[in-house]
Amino acid sequence: MPTVTNGYIFSLRERQADGTISVDRLAQLETLDVPARVSYHLQKLIKKLALAYVDVEAERVKLVNKLREKREDGTFGFYLPGNPEGKPVSPNWEQFAQEFNELMAEKVDVDTNKVILPGDTRGIDLTKLLGIFEPFIEVGE
Repeated sequence: MPTVTNGYIFSLRERQADGTISVDRLAQLETLDVPARVSYHLQKLIKKLALAYVDVEAERVKLVNKLREKREDGTFGFYLPGNPEGKPVSPNWEQFAQEFNELMAEKVDVDTNKVILPGDTRGIDLTKLLGIFEPFIEVGE
């Protein structure tokens, strides 16, 4: 059973400021042209990682809602160090950053076996894929 950090799980999807997903590394696994048996195991892996991501994201949102501040324009959020508006850093920013970093450092066991990709997979950048998903996939023969 692979063990990774919440930070690893969180890095599988990158969100823009408006909350939309800009990079979905899990989607890279869905598009692989592999035999049905391998695809089945990839789908099971994707579901487990996606569920873990939902848990981490829910905790991040709770933390933001707990510590955010109301801005002058009526929106909520944080003024970060070096913000372009030149505003003072939000008073709760340091507490948020500390708790967020602790959340990301937390280790989580993902109940799954490694998925073995066929060694003759063509058209796939295995180096990049293995770099991202090394705890969960390997290349067979």
